[in-house]
Amino acid sequence: MTKRDYIRDIFCLEGDWDENLRNSGTIAPALNLLEKNCGIEVLHKTCSTKKEFKSRIQHIVNGNQKSYSRFQIIYLAFHGIDNEIDLGVESISLSKLSKYFSEDFSNRIIHFGSCKTISSKENVEELLRNTEALAVTGYSKDIDFIPSTVMDILFFEECQNWKRIETIEKKMKSKYGQLMNDLGFEIYY
Repeated sequence: MTKRDYIRDIFCLEGDWDENLRNSGTIAPALNLLEKNCGIEVLHKTCSTKKEFKSRIQHIVNGNQKSYSRFQIIYLAFHGIDNEIDLGVESISLSKLSKYFSEDFSNRIIHFGSCKTISSKENVEELLRNTEALAVTGYSKDIDFIPSTVMDILFFEECQNWKRIETIEKKMKSKYGQLMNDLGFEIYY
């Protein structure tokens, strides 16, 4: 593939995976793999409250630093339940995300690395429409950590290789269709 004429760096916001603070599960090693092998920048932060979540997202999408515009993939790695991300004590629904970030995700891909967060097509379409995101992706089923992290890596790699979401979806289905089906991996645009 020739040099890209676009950049899709990744901003990842990750929640705690376990109530036991001694357990150190994280997607950071997978992000490091992408950074080292795909030539992209990854900015990885954690959060556990709605206030912190909103603040970190607002900083990236509306921050004064022009360099943040390169972060075209917003990767939200949390536990999930039907149409919500679970921050631990609090959760945020897709409808609330739609309201919090109206028009803020213009031309960005929002990826939910969480169980069942995009299980309702109507809620996902509302989020897509209200935030003006380029695409909303993630899982409509319960998922295990390792297989879904592998799927995330494969998806992010395709996002580096192809500009059009339709092309990314086509390539994903032709290469990884069975895994996508098994995990309930969905792409909306």
